[in-house]
Amino acid sequence: MKIIGAFLIIISLFFSSLIYQSYKIEKFKKVGVISKARIYKKYKIEKTKKWGNPAIKQSGRYSYIKKSDYYFDIALFIYEKKEGTKDNFLKLPKLKESVFASIPVDKSTYDSLNIGNEIEVVYLKTQPENVISKKMLESLIYINPLIGILILIFLFISGTFLLIKK
Repeated sequence: MKIIGAFLIIISLFFSSLIYQSYKIEKFKKVGVISKARIYKKYKIEKTKKWGNPAIKQSGRYSYIKKSDYYFDIALFIYEKKEGTKDNFLKLPKLKESVFASIPVDKSTYDSLNIGNEIEVVYLKTQPENVISKKMLESLIYINPLIGILILIFLFISGTFLLIKK
């Protein structure tokens, strides 16, 4: 029983990082501002990793795994929303802030958009440098943080109970 208790406590610790990620995703979905950003650079980072048994160099089973991560460097322009004034009678928006950021994207988005195109992004009003692609945000899987906290508490208390039980 003590092994199961220790296992539940370890699972609850890993689960806490999932809850934190879920909280961040939910914050973007609830209070995030949807806007368009201009792509000014696109690039991919490729990483190779050895796969197989390195002790058997002559084996045909020894190879490499290649992983590619795709990114856009974007420029996001945030405008103030004001009514027309004496100096601004055309009601043109005034530039409040410009944000330059690098965002990860999936391969299909990377292939379909080019430099100079616009991409829909979501940013936090209080932290405009935290930007994510709207398509990427919609594809993320998360749980409600409050339900996650309840599950975390249950796992931790159950694990502790099983550890101290004689």
